Amino acid sequence: MKVGAAVVAAKRGGLSSIFDELNEFFTISGMPVVSGQYWNSIHGREIEEAN
Repeated sequence: MKVGAAVVAAKRGGLSSIFDELNEFFTISGMPVVSGQYWNSIHGREIEEAN
């Protein structure tokens, strides 16, 4: 019963599928998944944009 929380950071697209895969892993493992009002992902063109 460890709690799982996925956080995704990437330079390009594809965040939605990775975020989904991580949450599926938590669910299959029987872990409660932490949720929120917003997606736990960030993206930016330059490193400074994703702080």
